[in-house]
Formats: sequence, structure tokens, C-alpha cells
Amino acid sequence: STTSWAEALRSALAAAHEVVESVRLFDVYTGAPVPEGQKSLAFAVRLRAPDRTLKDAEIAEARAALVAAGESLGGVLR
Repeated sequence: STTSWAEALRSALAAAHEVVESVRLFDVYTGAPVPEGQKSLAFAVRLRAPDRTLKDAEIAEARAALVAAGESLGGVLR
């Protein structure tokens, strides 16, 4: 399927855990070892809670939500 980076970003933000402050696309790569017709998208994610230090479990939960959002669009975590 052809998914734009904007769709991927919207999906990530929609699935965002409460501690996800921002998600930003910083690289789009095509070429080996990425299969022909596919792209590798790299996102920078800022996690933050305004009132406390994040716990490991919160970080893991936010990461899992973002990965699941990508997978729901046919993405594969590299």
C-alpha cells in the first residue's frame, strides 16, 4: 500500500500516549537494504510530562503505542 509520511505521522499522533509531546519526521530513505518500492521513515519523538520525571513503564507504553500505529499502516520496525 502507499502510505504518505503525513498519514504515518497523523496515525502516530492519534495513537500517542499522553506523554508524547511531539513526533517529527527527520529522514526518508530509499535504497538498500530497504526493499524496492518501499521507504524507511525515521521519526524523532519527544516524551515529556510537565509535572514529573517519566517512569520506564510510561516510556515503554508510549513506544509500544507509536510502533503499533506504524504497524497498523503496514510499517515494519527496523
